[in-house]
Amino acid sequence: MLAQPTVLDPITLLVGTTIMDLPAPLRSRLKDRVESLPLVYIHAVLSRAPETREIITPLFSDTFDAMELAEELNLADYTGALTVIAPSLPEPTLVLQELQMICPDVQVKLEQRAPH
Repeated sequence: MLAQPTVLDPITLLVGTTIMDLPAPLRSRLKDRVESLPLVYIHAVLSRAPETREIITPLFSDTFDAMELAEELNLADYTGALTVIAPSLPEPTLVLQELQMICPDVQVKLEQRAPH
């Protein structure tokens, strides 16, 4: 008898950030299991966690930027959502378009923080 397939719980990955660094509205909408990791582990984690539904990252971190992550997601054939946390930008659509060109199979969203 074949084993029944199991449905894995969806995961949200935080790359280059932590849950406490997320804007409160974004943090409050998270319903999936949340895991934080550095960029260097993205391929390994995605290969072992196909249930990843969303990846959240800052536009710029100390070690990489969202464009680099987008390139890695494209190489990994990731097709979920990518939410990029950015400061208030004068031309946010340009950033969004560039990210979408880098990883066309990903649903890219830009979450702008209000200026302090």
